[in-house]
Amino acid sequence: MPWGRVALLDGGPAFADRPLKTKAFEKGLNSMGSNPTEAAGIFLFLTGFTALAAGFAQGGVLYYLVAVVLVAGSLVLFRKCKHLEVAQG
Repeated sequence: MPWGRVALLDGGPAFADRPLKTKAFEKGLNSMGSNPTEAAGIFLFLTGFTALAAGFAQGGVLYYLVAVVLVAGSLVLFRKCKHLEVAQG
């Protein structure tokens, strides 16, 4: 199999001659509007729920407070992302 093609991603050996990149990808018509701010929001969201689980396991109030702060921070970043997506069109 030539480099740049992965059998698991492109449907296996039957589709090995098909390129991975589509015409929409090459034109920049990406359907997923992700940006670094959105990635930071997801990170804070997942870290907040991890802190919440740690709070349940340890029974510490500090973990609950950290979880609330992290999830609130992620919500702020997600709201900021919405404005960025609207501005981009």
